[in-house]
Amino acid sequence: MTGVDIGLYLDSENIYMVLYFEKDILKLDSIVTTGYLVDLFLQFKEDIEMKEIKVYYQPLPHNLTIAELNELPYSEGYSRGKYVGSVVPEGEGNANAQGISVEAHFWGVRDHSQSKYSIDPDVQNHLQTMFHLTDFVNEYGTGVYTIFCTDGIGEYLSYSIWITKLL
Repeated sequence: MTGVDIGLYLDSENIYMVLYFEKDILKLDSIVTTGYLVDLFLQFKEDIEMKEIKVYYQPLPHNLTIAELNELPYSEGYSRGKYVGSVVPEGEGNANAQGISVEAHFWGVRDHSQSKYSIDPDVQNHLQTMFHLTDFVNEYGTGVYTIFCTDGIGEYLSYSIWITKLL
């Protein structure tokens, strides 16, 4: 069975929406956004190695008429938006990727003895990463940026960051 969690947060400049689907393999410990910086910490109960974070873009929502709602893309189901690029581990630039390629400032696991995160003893794998969305925002502007963590086979987290005002 797949669990789905949805969360919303509003500050003076942005709306944040978190969606994540878990199949008893993922524990999201922390995701913090400061400006365009994203700091993410995940734990996995299966042996999964995250290879990249895919980034999708949608313009900010606006009021729609009934006629607009009956036309594409609104007449179909939810869309994650347009794929605009990826975040990859530092030192592993992805020249073959379509869209923007951003190297993470940090991608790995820090010394857990000094960690602010509580580590589940059943967890086999951990990922902490920090990266900027600046290149994406510079190209596409305000909108909804949805990130998907992937191991190249499956996607294990969806997190949407609403940028309503440029910094």
